[in-house]
Amino acid sequence: MVVLIFAALASGCATTSGVQLAGTAIGIVLEATGVLKKDGDPAKRVRDLSVRIFGGEELNTTSSGVPMSLVAKIYVLRSPERLRTLTYPQMTSQEGEKEAFGEDLIMVREVTIIPGKSYELPFKIPGDATTIGIVGMYRAPYSYRWKLAFDAGNSYSTGIVVGAHACALTASKGALRSDISPDTVQSLVGVQCNTQKS
Repeated sequence: MVVLIFAALASGCATTSGVQLAGTAIGIVLEATGVLKKDGDPAKRVRDLSVRIFGGEELNTTSSGVPMSLVAKIYVLRSPERLRTLTYPQMTSQEGEKEAFGEDLIMVREVTIIPGKSYELPFKIPGDATTIGIVGMYRAPYSYRWKLAFDAGNSYSTGIVVGAHACALTASKGALRSDISPDTVQSLVGVQCNTQKS
């Protein structure tokens, strides 16, 4: 079929519409033989994203200053809105989590962070994802610093790098969504951990 189309073009008889038709036919043949793949639905395309989490030596400390492990959750979301309104109690139960995110939740991954250890987590992010949320299930979190939000599309080139500390998260790489995670989350300045809770 491809040979016949090229022969028709070579004869000089093909009109503009004939050329367009030939191009379409060639594309169909190449797709059918696996030489050319159709892009398809943009929402189904995936991109690689690296998420790194570094656990501080004084991670998730108790009232007596003893470091503990920390469960961190990484959410891949269609919209940042639900993450913005997510409360700490909602995150601590599976039912509350599902209710909080609804249809915006594409996937969630959980990792246990050990003090002094680092973790590199590769993700395949679908095209309809706009937001990456990272939360730390601290025993006594400081203010809003138990959650971070990143713009997915603008974080592919740098990846996302997060630090987990005594009672707060920090971000050193990735495009922060400033309406949820202002630039102040890049340091621990002003963070005061609540040492009263055991």
